[in-house]
Amino acid sequence: MAGTTRGESIVVLIDRVAQWLDSLTATVLPTVAVTHPAVIRAAILVALGAPPESFWRLDIAPLSRTVMHFRGHAWTLRSN
Repeated sequence: MAGTTRGESIVVLIDRVAQWLDSLTATVLPTVAVTHPAVIRAAILVALGAPPESFWRLDIAPLSRTVMHFRGHAWTLRSN
């Protein structure tokens, strides 16, 4: 699978984001991340359990907002 602009493969990016999201499930504190659309795509794939092949099917606009909440055992998404 093709890499991101940094040369990192999409699968590696998704794995890295999955580890980061997993680290957030242990805290009740809000977290704000200002990041590249590729990271948001990866986070959405992790939250939905979607395959890496779906990465380019998500269109995340620059300067958009994606809200995610961890509720007990799973992530929920809110599109704004």
